[in-house]
Amino acid sequence: MARHARASRGTGRDAAAGRDRPGLVLGDAQDPQAQLDAARGRAWRCARDDHAGGADDAARDLGLLFVAALDSAQERIWITAPYFVPDEAVIKALQLAALRGVDVRILTSGKGDSLAVHLAAFHYIELLQGLGIRFYAYQPGFLHEKVMLIDHDISAVGTANFDNRSFRLNFEVTAVIADAAFASETESMLERDFAHAVEIDPKSFSERPFWWRLGVDLSRLAAPVL
Repeated sequence: MARHARASRGTGRDAAAGRDRPGLVLGDAQDPQAQLDAARGRAWRCARDDHAGGADDAARDLGLLFVAALDSAQERIWITAPYFVPDEAVIKALQLAALRGVDVRILTSGKGDSLAVHLAAFHYIELLQGLGIRFYAYQPGFLHEKVMLIDHDISAVGTANFDNRSFRLNFEVTAVIADAAFASETESMLERDFAHAVEIDPKSFSERPFWWRLGVDLSRLAAPVL
């Protein structure tokens, strides 16, 4: 059974059920959009999604928290993700964000520690081309930070990657910080990271060797378990 770290402002009475309930549970993905909205204006809250049973508890899916965050963005989505193998819901959320004019930038690792995961990411980078979403490859070494910046007041920092294992299988912890000053510091950090990265051009993929394109296609087939 999934367990969630709860940040609660007192205890409310659930009249219908006749039992106490926490005033705020950020990370309870049964209503992720409401949870994210509630987070705005609070100093910081901790979101935790521990999956002992994994995929059999889809109602409490960390991926939904990320989808809600992406859907709430009006100006900016900046993401650092060493492993970028998103599911369909995240792909659609990114596409919709780009179509409504949100500045979407995704920083991945230029050097992977897993060949299959590293190659699979290029399939999704190519899939998301043409919408204004910008991808970057970090150059100094392996990028292991997992950070998301939404607009000017929401930051998420934790252990979760943008992949199915993090969304549904692994034990992950993500802190969601609703604070403009913290978001400003996050922005400065990410700007420094982008300065050490090169932009990825999906149009150049067709010029890469056959073995590379074959590796991308084969790795993509294993995406659900990567």
